Amino acid sequence: MHGLIWEWTEDFNSTLVADLQRVEKALPEVWRDKVGFVLVSLTPEQDSAETLREFADKRNLNLSRWELLRGTAEDVRSLAMALDIKYKRIANGEMAHSNKFVVLDEQGRVLFSETGLPEGPDAMVKRLIAGS
Repeated sequence: MHGLIWEWTEDFNSTLVADLQRVEKALPEVWRDKVGFVLVSLTPEQDSAETLREFADKRNLNLSRWELLRGTAEDVRSLAMALDIKYKRIANGEMAHSNKFVVLDEQGRVLFSETGLPEGPDAMVKRLIAGS
């Protein structure tokens, strides 16, 4: 399974999640069960399992394809460093972060990453299928 990972906070950028949902909808039917989407909380101390469930419900995420994860602050930082995702808490208490999508193969190796969807969801789907 390939994964599209974006790390988020409770004060998430809904455009990024909407972009991932556009990618999901652009997938050919035969690929939909082969691709998973993973969102990782950048603020695990405030994002409870209940918060993640509410977020999934609010965004109508299909939990057979979407994983919403939280870990320790140290684990989240390690994952962000491994995927070259930058984030930091800013003066107003919110989290500033990269809007980077990282596509992984079944073994967790990075196939490619993109900042946003500059060419739209169809281009990302083509790259995803070509990289499989």
